[in-house]
Amino acid sequence: LKAEAGRELCKHFGELNPPDEHELMKRIAGEVMLRPCDLNMGNWHCGTTHCIGGWGTVIDPVMQRIEAASNAETASYACLPSYSHLFFVDNKTALKALEEIADKN
Repeated sequence: LKAEAGRELCKHFGELNPPDEHELMKRIAGEVMLRPCDLNMGNWHCGTTHCIGGWGTVIDPVMQRIEAASNAETASYACLPSYSHLFFVDNKTALKALEEIADKN
């Protein structure tokens, strides 16, 4: 149901072709692994640091448009619904999950 809800939320913002959330998450994991110190799960965006969803809005144009029309949290739930359980975890937990995703590539 999370994926269906995400697609509906994307439609609400006029985004009929949402990104493949699993591919997007692999891209996010890759970016974070390049600079793990720039992962900050305490804020969606804080200068040059971002949480998982914040990183998504930095690298994905659909998420950027939804964020501009709403906020990073809404963009994250719309485009990364299967990963919403990671949105409010601590840095260590998030980094471990992203490492596992990056290692699957």
